[in-house]
Amino acid sequence: MNRPKPTSIRRPSNTKPSGHPPPGDFIALGAKSQSSEPKANPALLKPASTGLPPDRKREASSSLPSSSSLSSLSKRPKHSSTPPSALSRLAEVAAVDKRSISPSIKEPSVVPIEVSPAVLLDEIEAAEAEGNDDRIEGVLCGAVKQLKMNRAKPDMTLYLSLMFLAKIKPNVFATEVSPAVLLDEIEAAEAEGNDDRIEGVLCGAVKQLKMNRAKPDMTLYLSLMFLAKIKPNVFATEGVIEALCSLLRRDASINFKAKGNNLVSVLACNLLMAAYEEDENWPEIFVKVYIEDSLGERIWVDSSHCKTFVDNIQTAFTTKMPPKSMLLQTETGRSGGDLSAGNSPHPSTPDEDEGQTELLIAEEKLSPEDDGQDMPRYEELAESVEEYVLDVLRDQLNRRQPMDNVSRNLLRLLTATCGYKEVRLMAVQRLEMWLQNPKLTRPAQDLLMSLCMNCNTHGSDDMEVISNLIKIRLKPKVLLNHYMLCVRYEELAESVEEYVLDVLRDQLNRRQPMDNVSRNLLRLLTATCGYKEVRLMAVQRLEMWLQNPKLTRPAQDLLMSLCMNCNTHGSDDMEVISNLIKIRLKPKVLLNHYMLCVRELLNAHRDNLGTMVKFVIFNELSNARNPNNMQVLHTVLQHSPEQAPKFLALVFQDLLTNKDDYLRASRALLREIIKQTKHEINFQSFCLGLMQERKEASYVDMEFKERFVIQVTDLLTVSMMLGITAQVKEAGIAWDKGEKKNLEGLRSFQNQIAAIQRDAVWWLHSVVPTISKVGPKDYVHCLHKVLFTEQPETYYKWDNWPPESDRNFFLRLCSEVPLLEDTLMRILVIGLSRDLPLGPADAMELADHLVKRAAGVQSDDLEVLRVERIQLIDAVLNLCTYHHPENIQLPAGYQPPNLAISTLYWKAWLLLLVVAAFNPQKIGLAAWDGYPTLKMLMEMVMTNNYSYPPCTVADEETKTEMINRELQISQKERQEILAFESHLAAASTKQTITENNSLLLSQLTSLDPKGPPRKPPPLVLDQVKSLNQSLRLGHLLCRSRNPDFLLNIIQRQASSQSMPWLADLVQSSEGSLDVLPVQCLCEFLLHDAADDASSIDDEEEGESKEQRVKKRQRQQKQRQLLGRLQDLLLGPKADEQTTCEVLDYFLRRLSSSQVASRVLAMKGLSLVLTEGALKDGEERDQLMEEDSRDAELLPGYQWLLQDLPKLPLFDSVRGLTSSALQQAIHLETDPQTISAYLIYLSQHAPVEEQSLHNDLALDVARLIVERSTIMNSLFSKHSCRPESDAVLSALISIFSSYIRRMRKTKEGEDLYSWSESQDQVFLRWTTGETATMHILVVHAMVILLTLGPPKAPSHCIPG
Repeated sequence: MNRPKPTSIRRPSNTKPSGHPPPGDFIALGAKSQSSEPKANPALLKPASTGLPPDRKREASSSLPSSSSLSSLSKRPKHSSTPPSALSRLAEVAAVDKRSISPSIKEPSVVPIEVSPAVLLDEIEAAEAEGNDDRIEGVLCGAVKQLKMNRAKPDMTLYLSLMFLAKIKPNVFATEVSPAVLLDEIEAAEAEGNDDRIEGVLCGAVKQLKMNRAKPDMTLYLSLMFLAKIKPNVFATEGVIEALCSLLRRDASINFKAKGNNLVSVLACNLLMAAYEEDENWPEIFVKVYIEDSLGERIWVDSSHCKTFVDNIQTAFTTKMPPKSMLLQTETGRSGGDLSAGNSPHPSTPDEDEGQTELLIAEEKLSPEDDGQDMPRYEELAESVEEYVLDVLRDQLNRRQPMDNVSRNLLRLLTATCGYKEVRLMAVQRLEMWLQNPKLTRPAQDLLMSLCMNCNTHGSDDMEVISNLIKIRLKPKVLLNHYMLCVRYEELAESVEEYVLDVLRDQLNRRQPMDNVSRNLLRLLTATCGYKEVRLMAVQRLEMWLQNPKLTRPAQDLLMSLCMNCNTHGSDDMEVISNLIKIRLKPKVLLNHYMLCVRELLNAHRDNLGTMVKFVIFNELSNARNPNNMQVLHTVLQHSPEQAPKFLALVFQDLLTNKDDYLRASRALLREIIKQTKHEINFQSFCLGLMQERKEASYVDMEFKERFVIQVTDLLTVSMMLGITAQVKEAGIAWDKGEKKNLEGLRSFQNQIAAIQRDAVWWLHSVVPTISKVGPKDYVHCLHKVLFTEQPETYYKWDNWPPESDRNFFLRLCSEVPLLEDTLMRILVIGLSRDLPLGPADAMELADHLVKRAAGVQSDDLEVLRVERIQLIDAVLNLCTYHHPENIQLPAGYQPPNLAISTLYWKAWLLLLVVAAFNPQKIGLAAWDGYPTLKMLMEMVMTNNYSYPPCTVADEETKTEMINRELQISQKERQEILAFESHLAAASTKQTITENNSLLLSQLTSLDPKGPPRKPPPLVLDQVKSLNQSLRLGHLLCRSRNPDFLLNIIQRQASSQSMPWLADLVQSSEGSLDVLPVQCLCEFLLHDAADDASSIDDEEEGESKEQRVKKRQRQQKQRQLLGRLQDLLLGPKADEQTTCEVLDYFLRRLSSSQVASRVLAMKGLSLVLTEGALKDGEERDQLMEEDSRDAELLPGYQWLLQDLPKLPLFDSVRGLTSSALQQAIHLETDPQTISAYLIYLSQHAPVEEQSLHNDLALDVARLIVERSTIMNSLFSKHSCRPESDAVLSALISIFSSYIRRMRKTKEGEDLYSWSESQDQVFLRWTTGETATMHILVVHAMVILLTLGPPKAPSHCIPG
C-alpha cells in the first residue's frame, strides 16, 4: 500500500513499544528520555505505533533509523539564539523565518543513572529528601533507558513503579515554571543545550493548560503560540507530542454535559501543525486522537480553527470528500469560534468571554489556512492506520445496541474514512436504516454521498457496494432526490446499466402479445434511452407501439427520447437510425411528431445528418421504399440548409461510383427530390458537394473514373436547370416581353447559376486532373457543357428532360447569366496551361463567347461582367502569343520578335474592349492609360466613329504622323516576320521565304500592346461597330464619371472642331442627363443650335411625318437639356464648379478663329442665360437704368449686359468672363459684338488688383491702336451708330479710372518691368503727379482724345 518515495531527509518513526498505553494522566504529564551513554545522540522521536494493540506489534528495528540518519535530522534554527526583549518579541514574529525543515536534536546534559526497578521509588524519595533534582532526573532517565532497551517485554516492576510515581508525585516528570519566564527558560535551556529541560518546561506548560482548561493563562497561551512561530522544532519531541495529544482528549474530570472550552484543544492542534507542517510522515497517535474526538464530543475535529490539521490527518484515509455544497450536515455550532458548542452551561463565566475571544483572534493568526499545506502524511503508516481505523469501526458497529441508537459522530467518522473499501462495505449494509432514521438523516446523506464518490476501484467489494446501493429503497422525495444525485457518479454507471438492461430484457422477452406491453414499460424505456442497447431494443418495436392507440402517447415520448439520446454515432446508433428510417406512419399527427423527432436526432450528433441522408436515399432506391422518405428529406434540408445538400451530393457521388450506370436513376431521383422538397434546397451547396474530391479507397481505386467525371458534369447541368422554379419561369417570360417587374427571383437564379459555373470551372481545373486523365474531347465537352455552350441535345439525351416545350427556354435561362471574374480568369489559365487539353485558341474563343453572352444580358439591376483584376489584360494577350515549334533551333544570338496570331490578337482586343466598358474604374482606366490600341477602340465606340486615325485626333498634323508611323511599323513588322520565318524554314524545309510564299505573314502581327496604336483591319472595325450597336459599349464608357473618359476627349478636342457624335450620345441617354458631364451637354446644345440655324428656312410642308416626329423628339430633348443647364446655373443647387464649367465651355469659343463657332457660342450663352432670366419677370422690371439703356442699344446682347451679372454666383465667374472677353475683342469682327464686350468690361471687369487693371487697359489699348478698321467702323463720321457714344463712354471710363489709379501710385513702385524695347513711358503732369504706363495705353488715350466727347444720339446724322 506504500508507494515509493523520493529520497529525502525525514524524521524517524516512533520507537516506543506497541503495548497498551498507560493511563491518561501519565501521558498528560509527558515523559523524559534518558541514556546511559553520556553525550550520545538520542533521537527525539515522534510516536508512530504508540498504543497499538499487542496483536499488531512490530519490531522496533523496523521503525528505527540508523544512527547516521538520525544525526542529520536536525532543523535549522528558527530564530537567533539571542533571546529577544519582552517588548520586541511579538513585533519580530513577521520577520522571523518560519522554521527549519526538522526539529533540532541535541545531546542531553543529564547523565542517566540506572538503578534496580525494585529500589526505584526509594532512590527517588532519597534524592527528593536531599533536594538533589539532578539525581532525580538521572534516575528517571535511567528508568526510561531501561524501558527503551526492553520495549518488547518491559520490566513489570519498573512499569508499575513509574505509573505509581506518576500518581503520587507527577511533578517529578514535568518542570513547571511561571508563564512570564517561559520563553526565558526555553532560551536559557537551549543556550545550555539542555533538551531535556526544554521538554520538561514544555510538559510543565501543558500540565498548567490541562489544569486550567476552562480559563487558560493568557500569558502562557500567547507564549506558546509565539514559541511555535519562532521555534516550532522544540515541540517535535516525543514527550511534548504525547503531552499535547493528551490535551486533545476529553478530560474526564470535567463533569459537564457540554463539550467544554475548546481553546486548549485548538492551541494543541495548531502547535502540532506548526511542529509537523513540513513533515511528510506523521505519527499514528494523531489518527488515534482524531478518531477519539470524532466518536466523542468532536471538540476540535469540527472546529474551523483546526481545519488544516484535521484535513492533513484525513489524508490517512485517502477519502475523496464531497464538496461543501453537497454536504447537508452543517457545521454551525461546531466552529472553534463558538465558545460554547452545546446548549449546556459552560464552565467559563461571562466575564471570561473577552479574554477568550482575544485568544481565539491570536490563535487565528497562528492557524495556517493555506490549502496548499494539505499533503499525504501517512503513506508509510498507511497499513497500520487502516488496521487501527477498521478495528475501531468494527468495535463500534458490532456493539450490542439498537441499530437506531448509533451516534451521529460515528456516521461522520464513516464519512471521513470511506476511502477504505472495507468501510464502504460496512456502511452500505446499514445505510438504508440510517437514512430512514430521522435523527441520523443528515449525516447519513453525507455518508451516502461520500460512499458513492469513493466507490472507484470497481473490485469485488465495490461491486457488492453498488449492488447494495441499488437495493436501497427510499420513499421521501427529498431522500430520493439526494439518492439520485449520489448515484450519478460514473463509478456506478456500469453496474446500474447492467441492472437496467437485465430488467428490460426480462420485460421485453416475456411471452406475451406484443401489443400487451404496459405504458409504464415504455415510460421506463423513455427514461433509460441513454443506453445504446435500450435504444436498439426500443426502435425495433417502436413502429408497432406507435400504431397502438393505447400506447401512442408514451410511444411518442419514447420516440423523442430515443432521437435525443442517439448521440454516439457508433454502429448501434447507426442501426437505430436505419430502423428509424424504416418506420412508416400515416396519421398526420404521428407524422408531424416524427418529423419533430427527426430534427432532434439531427441535433443530437453532427454526424447523424450525413447518416440520415444516406439511409433515406438508399431506402428510396430500395424495393421496400418508405413513402415518408421525401418528407423526411425535406425536413432534413430545412434543418440544415447549408450542410444537408452537401451530404446529399456525397450520396449521389456514391451512386455514380457503382459499376452499374446509375446516371439515369440519379437524374430521376434528383428531379423527384427537388419536386417533393418544393425547390427548398441550396443548389450551390449541392453542386459544390458533387464536385468535392474524395480520398476514400473506393474513389481512389475507382474503375470508371472518366465516366464518373462526365456523369457528375451531367448532374451539375441538371441541378442548374432544376433551379428554374415557377416564379423564375414566369419572370423570364415577362422579361422576354419587356416587362421589368418582379425580377428578384430571376436575378437570384442568374447569380446562382453564375456561382455554380464558377465552381464547376474550378472543379475542372483543380480537381478533375487529380481524379483521372480525362481525354481532350471529353474534357472540352465537360467544360462547354457546364457553361451551356454545348449542343442542346447533350442536355436531354438521357431521359428527354427538360420536356420539348421547355428545352430551349430552360437552356437560354441557364446561359444568359452573369460571367464571374473567377470563371473568366480560370478559363484563361486553363488555356495557358500545357497540362490541360483546352488550347489557347479554344480558350480565347470560349472566353470571347462568354464575355459577349454576359454583356448581352446587361441590366441596371444586375452586374453581368464585373472584373477587378488588371492581370486579366495580360492573361488575354498571352493567349494570342505565337510560339514557334519547340523542336526547331533558332540561330545562336537571334532573338525572335514578339508576335501574336492576328485573328486571336484582334479578338483579344475586342474581348478587352467589352470588359473595359463594363469595368471602367479598373480595367477601363488601365486600358486608357497603358494600352493605346485599346484606348483607340474605346474612343471609337464612344464617338461612334470607326475611322483611322480616330476622330478624336484634333489636328491634321497628328493624323498624318499617325498614318506615317503605322506604315513604318507595318513595314518593320513584315520584315521581322519574314526574317523569323526564314530562320524557321532554314531549320526545317530549307526553303527561301519571300512575301509571295510566306505562310506567317498573313497570320501574325507584332505583339506590342503598350506601343503605338495599330490600325485595325476593316473586318475588325466592322466587328467593333457591331459590338457597339448591340452592347452599347460607347454609352457605358461615356456614362463613367470616374474616370471621365468623355470629358477627357472633349477637353482634348476643345473648340478645334465640332463633335457631332455627342448628339447621338445625348440623344441615347434616355433622360439621364445627370450622368453626362456639363461639357457634353453644352456641346450638344451648340450642335442643336447649329442645326436649327441651318434648317431655319426649311419648310415644314416638305417634311415627312417621321421627320416631324423626330424633330419634335429632338426639340423636347433640347428643352430638357436646356432646363438642365439652366438649373445648374440658376437653380437652388448651383455650385461654383459647375457654373464655371458651363460658362467656360461657351466663353472659350468666343475667341475662336471661326466665325461660326463664335456665333454658336453666343447663341448658346443667350439660350442658357436669357431663357433663365425670362422666368423671373419681377427682377427684370428692377433693372438698373444704365443696363436697360445699354441693352436697348444692343438688343441682341442682353444675355451679356443684363442676364449674366444676375447669376447667383456671378462673383465667381467675373474674372473668367472678363479674361475671355479681353481675348475675344482681338478676334471678333462684328462691331456690335465688340461694343457689347467693351461696355461689359467697363462695368464689370475686376480691377481690384493692379495687374488685372494693367491687362485690361493694355488689351483695350491694343484694340484701339492696332484694329483701326474696327475703330473706324465704330466712330466714323460717315456712319453714326447708336452704340458709338456708349462705347466711347465705356472706353473713356476704362482709361480715366486707370489714369486715376496710376496717378495715385507711389513714386518708386515698378508697375512695369523695364526692358530693352522700352515700351513704357514716364508721364508727368503739371501738378507734379507722375505715372509710368505702357506706350500703347498712352497712344490709345491720345486717339480717344481726338474723337471728342460722346455725342447724343440725336446729333448723329446718317451719312
